Amino acid sequence: MKRILLTLAALGTALTMQAKVVLPGIFGDNMVLQQQSEAQFWGKAAPGKKVTIRPSWSTQGITANVGKDGRWRAAVPTPEAGGPYTIELSDGERLTLRDVLIGEVWLCSGQSNMEMPVHGFPNQPVEGSAEAIIRARAATPIRLCTVKRSTARTPQEECAAQWLKHTPEAVAGTSATAYYFARYLQSVLDVPVGVIVTCWGGTPVEAWMDRETMSGFKEFDLSFLDNPDQIDRPQYKPCGLYNGMIAPLVPYTVKGFLWYQGESNRPNPTQYRALMPAFVKMLRERWAQGELPFYYVQIAPYRYDGPNAISGALLREAQLHNLKDIPSSGMAVTLDIGDEGCIHPAKKEEVGTRLAWLALSKTYGMKGIDADTPVCEKMEVADGKAYPDLRDRSRRPGALRPHAHGLRNGGRRPRLPPGHSPDREGQKPPDRRVRRRSGTGRRALRLPQRSRSHPFQHLRHPRLLVPHRRLGGEVNACSNRPIRPRGQTSAAGFFQTRISGHVSRRRSGSAKRGFSGWRSR
Repeated sequence: MKRILLTLAALGTALTMQAKVVLPGIFGDNMVLQQQSEAQFWGKAAPGKKVTIRPSWSTQGITANVGKDGRWRAAVPTPEAGGPYTIELSDGERLTLRDVLIGEVWLCSGQSNMEMPVHGFPNQPVEGSAEAIIRARAATPIRLCTVKRSTARTPQEECAAQWLKHTPEAVAGTSATAYYFARYLQSVLDVPVGVIVTCWGGTPVEAWMDRETMSGFKEFDLSFLDNPDQIDRPQYKPCGLYNGMIAPLVPYTVKGFLWYQGESNRPNPTQYRALMPAFVKMLRERWAQGELPFYYVQIAPYRYDGPNAISGALLREAQLHNLKDIPSSGMAVTLDIGDEGCIHPAKKEEVGTRLAWLALSKTYGMKGIDADTPVCEKMEVADGKAYPDLRDRSRRPGALRPHAHGLRNGGRRPRLPPGHSPDREGQKPPDRRVRRRSGTGRRALRLPQRSRSHPFQHLRHPRLLVPHRRLGGEVNACSNRPIRPRGQTSAAGFFQTRISGHVSRRRSGSAKRGFSGWRSR
């Protein structure tokens, strides 16, 4: 008798749970919905019932029919940015979502450089993290949602995720790149911003793609997905992360995608160039919101050893080509803010800011800035130096180039007469000498020096590596130092272009000061 009563009680509990509206993990208190959109809601309820959604910003409710499989879906019109609001869902039993904001929502994904939290990795800190964490206030309309790691053979409907307010604890544990992007965007647009972070360190792009898309790449064997045996290191296999960490988020309404990944695909940059457009096309088709913007980050300038020493450069070249392959895209350059000795550079605020510049310029239509990625239009090589001309896509007089994506005058080489410095036109550079005793007399050694006041210092510009096919290397267009693989003593294939002036000695006549950087025309 006791067993029968327990069975009946369990059955009653199950029926009660089935009758209540069940939402995926991506929905919850403190979440952000995309403003002025048809925000997608979906979930499960008792078959044959109707689910009514009543948001507090509207007097009208939205009704969705529950199918035989217990699933339902509805589109909820959202107003302009604001909040907080509440949302009531009911199929007879009420479920309330509280403290909901309306604003801008971005999906952020990739591998470890996207995953790296604000508090950093062990022995790998994030620059300025303590200040960012301490000054975080819950009242700031920024919301953070991190999806827990998960893999699966088939697309999943559920994931472990939680929306958190802008508190020090939440900021410390979320993606640094995503957070700094959200913070900058919120400060400029003055609207609530939510970021959904779904990433896993060390993973290749094919792990984030679905089976339908991957079937078009015959070099990948997908038979393991039909094999019940345990998969060794599933996060590195195709489709696993899409099934566990992307599929449960589809089709949560977003404004666009941020992507920071590529290091794990260095062995085959040609393949990577083909995979990325397919990946972005897949995302846009699954979300079905048109050509959503896709902004990605150039991989960190880590110096690799061994036979694949230039694999990073080749992958960056593939990323550069992806600008043409992927419509409505942009790339944030990172070569000036990296660390050749650390795969996880500390300057994550600059990365997030540069992604925000791309979004503000290309997605939100902010005028007066040109955040486009620099592209080499042509290049001249003379006297062991390379002189690239960068394409200026804006051609607008007075347009601010926050990345310094391109040099002054729209990326064209400044035409300075000999004896003039680029940082102060009309003035000669200072005479910096290093003297040492040689025998009984003194000899002045005039060394190339970076100018004390860099002309583009306030723009935080990146060092731009421009691929050069014939020379088989890269050109550093914004640095005073040559970039060479470790152990390479010659400058073959790696040339430098100097922006700052320096002092040189000419044997004919007295010593003269001359600009030895950009070659005059």
